[in-house]
Amino acid sequence: STPGDAAMSSTAKGVLVVAGVSGALIIGLVALLLLRCVSAVIQLVVPKSVAKPKPKKKEAHVESSTATAAVDAVNRGPDLKSLIKDQQKASKASKGTSKDDQASHHELFLNTLKGHGDVVCSVAWSADGTQLLTTCEDMMVRMWELLDVTNRNPKFRHLRAAKPPIGAAWGDASGSVTVLMKGTPDYLLAGYTATADKDGHINYDQEWLVTNPHGREPATMLVGAVK
Repeated sequence: STPGDAAMSSTAKGVLVVAGVSGALIIGLVALLLLRCVSAVIQLVVPKSVAKPKPKKKEAHVESSTATAAVDAVNRGPDLKSLIKDQQKASKASKGTSKDDQASHHELFLNTLKGHGDVVCSVAWSADGTQLLTTCEDMMVRMWELLDVTNRNPKFRHLRAAKPPIGAAWGDASGSVTVLMKGTPDYLLAGYTATADKDGHINYDQEWLVTNPHGREPATMLVGAVK
């Protein structure tokens, strides 16, 4: 053989190798296309309802959700709408009754003392528990006689403070009262003593006055101790 024949044989081998590789690739591509075609035909032929039976799972989920909601409702108690309806019914039922009648149903209710014209700031019982001292923003200090705490029209005495009274206490002497008043900017502490005129009417005269009993700090409450 000549050198030319050897070169031709090696070239032929290379061509055969390339042809073999190309043929294998073509066969692989054809097989992939056939598989895709077969799967597409199967999807068209087989019904979707047979492949996905899901309604039973949904029904079970709905039933479990309904049961869970019922349990949660029991645990939470009455909802806001029912509470509002109950309140509206109660308010309609109580429209024909006064506030005193409504309060009288409370087990601790004893009486309602009427007379002050503004917000009551403080109350103080006497040592024997028969008199009640009240202060109000209407500038009045009242001394109620409460031998019978259920009396709807008890007797009372009063004095008019120089400034709005925010606290009061009974003094050591009979009929003496100490009043704490809120001034601007000063706080005042005044002592009053009961005196009777010719006609027997009780009046309260101021005996002493202290300005700013706590310096620049405001006083908020007054408590008396009877010996």
